[in-house]
Amino acid sequence: MTVTAVTRRTYRLGALGAVFLAMAGVTAGWQLWPQQSRPPSAPASTVPSWFRPIAHYYRNNPRITPQFDFASIYGGRPSSSHR
Repeated sequence: MTVTAVTRRTYRLGALGAVFLAMAGVTAGWQLWPQQSRPPSAPASTVPSWFRPIAHYYRNNPRITPQFDFASIYGGRPSSSHR
């Protein structure tokens, strides 16, 4: 082997190592970057999982609960309990 072949191989391995280090750095940075967190609309123990999309649709209105009579929203007459 000539010196040129060893030097090329060394540079290629160095470049490959640099790529792996860069990928590891990006992955670690992504994991450590603070994620955008939103406060929960209600305690997780009191709201069933099926209700979360509904609450989100109604913009987490505190008057809309799992016990809310959703049929009254679309009925012809307003309900006496939700005026």
